[in-house]
Amino acid sequence: MRRIKRVLGGLLLLVIAISLSGCGESRQVENQAYILVMGLDLTDNGEIAITALSPKISGGGDESGSSGSGSESGDYLHLSVRGESYERALERLNWAVPRTLNLSQLKLIVFSQDLVERVNCNDLFQEIAKTELLFTAAHVVVSEGKAQEFIDNLQPTVGTRLSTDIEASIEHYVNYGIAPDSRLATLYYQTESVYSDPLAIYAMLSDEEGSGSGEENGAQPASALSGPAEQVSQKLDSDIRTRYLGAAVFCDGEYCGLLDGGETVLANLLTDSLNLFWYTLEDECIKLNTVGSPKIQVDTDADPVKIDISIQLSVSNQDQRMPVEKLRDSLKSDIEALIAHAQQMGAEPFGFAEVAARDFLTLDQWQKFDWREKFRRADVEIMLRFEQLNT
Repeated sequence: MRRIKRVLGGLLLLVIAISLSGCGESRQVENQAYILVMGLDLTDNGEIAITALSPKISGGGDESGSSGSGSESGDYLHLSVRGESYERALERLNWAVPRTLNLSQLKLIVFSQDLVERVNCNDLFQEIAKTELLFTAAHVVVSEGKAQEFIDNLQPTVGTRLSTDIEASIEHYVNYGIAPDSRLATLYYQTESVYSDPLAIYAMLSDEEGSGSGEENGAQPASALSGPAEQVSQKLDSDIRTRYLGAAVFCDGEYCGLLDGGETVLANLLTDSLNLFWYTLEDECIKLNTVGSPKIQVDTDADPVKIDISIQLSVSNQDQRMPVEKLRDSLKSDIEALIAHAQQMGAEPFGFAEVAARDFLTLDQWQKFDWREKFRRADVEIMLRFEQLNT
């Protein structure tokens, strides 16, 4: 009996060993192409171009494909393919990469602004989100120029691992408030939803030669990062060409405009995505801390719809007591201008829809209400409260 048990035990161990070693060479880590960054462009003839960045785990990399190209740079392999659609381009990428394509470690997806302006983003986001093994927590960026050029200029700024650098850089800008926490899953679900609209991080490349900064006219902006992103970028001299600033706005599956850095900060404030931010008043930069979450009330019975926003902040200022009324009036005016800008775009990325929808018993009633049209004409009342100032 014991002998039979030993034989059976040996057979069981043999089966386990065979099953563990039978995964195939293609499933070994060194035999897979882990894509860290993927970019999408639209070619002149209407094809989708995919640019991919993959680490050379085992050293060295191959190039192949008449409809694509590869280039080696440091520890990363750059590949670019194109096809009549996203799926066809992805199929060619599978063929061009000399290993098993693996998108489970994807950190960043870059869309060119030209692409999102010219294609049906709703369909494209669906196709990408349904890609096998694709990491839907990847950050989403809309680049001012070509996505391929943006990706070709990505490099670790601190340390040697690009994947870690991407996560740390974007987390920094999100915490600073000048970029939204934009993920593929969020972008996809909000595009499909009947509530508020999604934002994506806006990015650009600096001018290698440097074009200098023009003279500023008019009132001083409420943020040093307000205004066109390229204009703000001109005031920075750095070896880092890839820069993240502001947000691209989508509604009904279409790209509909941009928020600059200052507007993005206030949008993050309204969506309770900030703990603190900086605000400029009378040439002084003020540190504002959020106290609790913004309180949003929407009166859907009013015509036009009325939106009441209450925000409580505390001010950190060690030099002198700040003029609270001037601060309140200036910040209130900037928030009103941001909401008016969104109304002109026909987008509502502030989470107001989720509050308004509570007044409706069914989804059908909510959809018939036509929130987006109601928001365009809505009256907005903003109340700002400040805790005792630190002196």
